[in-house]
Amino acid sequence: MEKNKVKGFCLGNCINVFYFTIYGANGGHIVEVMRYDEKNDNERANRYIIADNESLTDSIGRIVTMEFLRWFIYL
Repeated sequence: MEKNKVKGFCLGNCINVFYFTIYGANGGHIVEVMRYDEKNDNERANRYIIADNESLTDSIGRIVTMEFLRWFIYL
């Protein structure tokens, strides 16, 4: 499995950090989103499957939007 890691970034006061990792897979891609909350010393991960027939950029845009919404709810 091919792995392309995207550097994490922080929002606001850098208490929550997101890491996006994109894995190449047979028939598409797997996107893993790891979120670390330094304040609570808690890590969460979500994985998404993007098929070859789907737009990678549109799918990642939806994933980022969904993760940010979860982050705001989590606060």
